[in-house]
Formats: sequence, C-alpha cells, structure tokens
Amino acid sequence: MKEIKLSEHGNYLFGVLDGVYFVQSGTLENGSKYGASIKLKFMTTVTVVKIVAGVDIPTKKAISQTIKMATVDSELPTLVHKYNEFIGKELLINYGAGDGNIFIVQDEKSVSIIK
Repeated sequence: MKEIKLSEHGNYLFGVLDGVYFVQSGTLENGSKYGASIKLKFMTTVTVVKIVAGVDIPTKKAISQTIKMATVDSELPTLVHKYNEFIGKELLINYGAGDGNIFIVQDEKSVSIIK
C-alpha cells in the first residue's frame, strides 16, 4: 500500500480503477433531459472478520464503488481515453459531498484517530 499525504480535509476514495463507463446527453421518453457523464468504477477491498465455529477468520471483501462526473458530449472521447489509461492503477479521488450528506460506516472499528 502506498503512503498518502493529504493537504486538506475532505472525502476521499482510494482504490483501483476497474472500469470507465459513459453516457452522452439525451432525452428520456417522458421528455426529461439528462446530461453527459462519465462513471469511474472502483474495486476496493476491506478486511472483515467472520466467526466460524467460534474461530475468528479474517477475510478480504471486495466492494464496488462508482464516481460519476458530469461533462459535455464533446469532452467524452477525451475523458474516456484519459481514464482508460488509468484502469488497473490506484487512484485517489477527493469527491465533493453536499452539506448535510450522510455516509454509512460499515464497522465502527474502521474509525481511526489521526495524530
């Protein structure tokens, strides 16, 4: 695992880029318009402990997460090419969350104090 140095607080996703998906802008059947976007799919792993016959067995669990970025149709080819080059590589993304967003923590033990 690589050492990461951060210069500001924020919400970060650190994982291996697994795939790049995109949607060009268009109109739904009901007439609603939607914009172009690119989606980056990440695979992250976490260690979970399962108890089998009274024995703690640590195991790795894969989690799929997707980051969606709005764009315009004319930028899609450039962005798809750019992020395709990063497939299989570790990326750190600082993603913005709206004020008051609620995130779910899977296990209280994953909370760490930074000194």
